[in-house]
Amino acid sequence: MKRIVLYDCGRLMARAKSATPTGIDRVDLRYLDHFLNDPDTEVIGVGQKSDSLGIYADADVATIHRLLCRRWLDRAPLSDADKRTVTRTYLRGKVMSLGAKLGRKLTGARFPGALHRRLAGRGDTPLFYFNGSHKGLTKEPLFAAMKAELGAQLIFFVHDMIPVDFPQYVRPGHDEKHAVRMRIAARQGDLIVWNSIYSKDRFYAFADREGIAHPPGVILHIGVEPHFQVLPTSDVTEERPYFLIVGTVEPRKNLRVLLEAWELLRARGGPVPELRIIGKRGWVTEANEGDAERAASLAPDVVELDRVSDDALMVQLSGACALLFPSFTEGWGMPLVEAAVMGLPAIASDIPAFHEAGQGCALLLSPDSPEAWADAVTRYADPSLPDRATALAGLLRFAPPLWPAHFDGFEVALAEYMRNVAEK
Repeated sequence: MKRIVLYDCGRLMARAKSATPTGIDRVDLRYLDHFLNDPDTEVIGVGQKSDSLGIYADADVATIHRLLCRRWLDRAPLSDADKRTVTRTYLRGKVMSLGAKLGRKLTGARFPGALHRRLAGRGDTPLFYFNGSHKGLTKEPLFAAMKAELGAQLIFFVHDMIPVDFPQYVRPGHDEKHAVRMRIAARQGDLIVWNSIYSKDRFYAFADREGIAHPPGVILHIGVEPHFQVLPTSDVTEERPYFLIVGTVEPRKNLRVLLEAWELLRARGGPVPELRIIGKRGWVTEANEGDAERAASLAPDVVELDRVSDDALMVQLSGACALLFPSFTEGWGMPLVEAAVMGLPAIASDIPAFHEAGQGCALLLSPDSPEAWADAVTRYADPSLPDRATALAGLLRFAPPLWPAHFDGFEVALAEYMRNVAEK
């Protein structure tokens, strides 16, 4: 169907200079790519600034899309000229945001004249606002005005409810900030996209506590990137078995249980496999205070590799005994899915999202039992035992979630929503 999409590019513009994407970055870029490549969709890049909306130049949206696809999806390095282009586009976006704020202060208008001119004469063409990243979502009057003044219908991608449900794992104040975002999504959202059944259930539980009616929505698993489906080749011969934990080292990722497990392995005597930590260090709360020092004390059995490119990550995954994923909570489990697609077994926490993402192909353990993790690591590292071979055989039934199916599901859900609107 013909449509106009106000695509919130705020996060992509802010993250444009990052060499590697987060999971949210991947989703955000994939949705922008989907809309830009749909011949029936006119995309207008927008960004929030306080309680007003700014509009990005079409050329800047196209540039950021092209260069981020090259860097994040195609894994190709940017030239120096491309990097300068990214910086200039980023700075123009900052100017746009300041202009939107200034325009609101001087004229009282939430929406710039350029946006009104773009929308003039659209007739019955449906107008949607899409936010795929949680970025902004703090000024509810702005979103109410999009509906009342522009006639837009609002679509939000909800990645998780973790800050609300588990405030002990986030920075101080982030729980209430996320609650504000989710209130706006629940009250103003016309269609919600969730990445898992668990995320939907927690979102609706939050809406119930807030006394907000459930907005309609659809559960769509995040697609695995195609390059993870091609096994890399490596000339490196590993001298000892190793395991990986992948992701930002933050409290809910529960690195501590693995550090305690490796201390147990050392105390038991015999060969100790290597633990490789792939991910930048995040914030520290009581839940992970002292973990960095503890990890350093376990060298050379525990090694921190910081963030790595997808290509380097794939090489690491291809040679590991298993992926370790001991999180206390997740909205989904992208590293688990990527590992499964590559034929790598996973040992993960027994939490709802991993039942869904792992499709029964991961060994699930209590996130509070270092003894259980130490025992599992020992079994998977020993080629004379059947545990790892059995896990490998189980991966043959894993059905990877793919982006084409994701967007087919999105379009079906959106078409159904529009039919229901027309029938009212």
